[in-house]
Amino acid sequence: MLSSILTLVAVARISLTIESDHTSESITVSWVNPDDGSLIKVGSIAPGHSLAQSTRDGHQFELSAADGYVERRTVRKIPGAIKWIAPDRTRVRVECTMAKSSAVVRIDVYPMWSPLGAARFLELVRTRFFDGVGLTRVVPKFLTQFGIASTSEQREKWRNQNIHDDPPVGIGFQDGSMSFAGSGPNSRGTELFFVMPGAPIRQLEYFGVNPWETPFGVVSDAASLGIVGSFHSYGDLPAFARGGRAGPDPGRIWREGYEYLAREFPLLDYFSTCRIVEPTAPNATPSRRKAPVAAVEL
Repeated sequence: MLSSILTLVAVARISLTIESDHTSESITVSWVNPDDGSLIKVGSIAPGHSLAQSTRDGHQFELSAADGYVERRTVRKIPGAIKWIAPDRTRVRVECTMAKSSAVVRIDVYPMWSPLGAARFLELVRTRFFDGVGLTRVVPKFLTQFGIASTSEQREKWRNQNIHDDPPVGIGFQDGSMSFAGSGPNSRGTELFFVMPGAPIRQLEYFGVNPWETPFGVVSDAASLGIVGSFHSYGDLPAFARGGRAGPDPGRIWREGYEYLAREFPLLDYFSTCRIVEPTAPNATPSRRKAPVAAVEL
């Protein structure tokens, strides 16, 4: 076993950091020996802490905890360092307050539905990325898209900071589901969408066809869903307006900033703040299909 570990270090080419989102249990990190499948413990991560590893493309690690959490992940070589999040299996509540009305949209995040997506969303919430963010694409009975930062500094900071796609685990879309928006494989960055109330069944079934669309959470109650349904709509993106009323142009937001929104779309809705509320114990999943606990390969 010792020789295997020494070999692992000797050929190290990739910097891997594993962070724990667990709130009570320590995470055990083990290297999976490719010769016989045995587990070689390389360390433990206390709640809220991290562990750094030097590894290489194709190596597999098992993450486990006493509460029954277990998954295996495979290192895939990408430019730069790699960061994994070991998600808490509990539900995480996020509350977003609207700027105009002070109404609160309550969101339940389920990390095991989409581990990387949930981790990125919670990271953005923790860093207050969504404070002051506009709900720029609002299309009734379809979606509300948001996530272009309110300042040029934040837009540049997160530019091209994309995450890998999560493999689907059988979670269906419904009114109030949340997912990242994307433009191709492994393109999830900071833009997300709510599924709007009243979306047709055919549309709900179409969500998720693209590999980057995996729900990581859902609006938690009818009152919150009502707030989402009341977001002011100026119409779809100019590229999809088809001669009708068009909403904000994302390219112009990037170039001209939020001054463009204030000048040309004065009725737009904004989040004032988004904050994490203490995680809670698991409850009945609101999805039509139950999510199995499955290995995640990256």
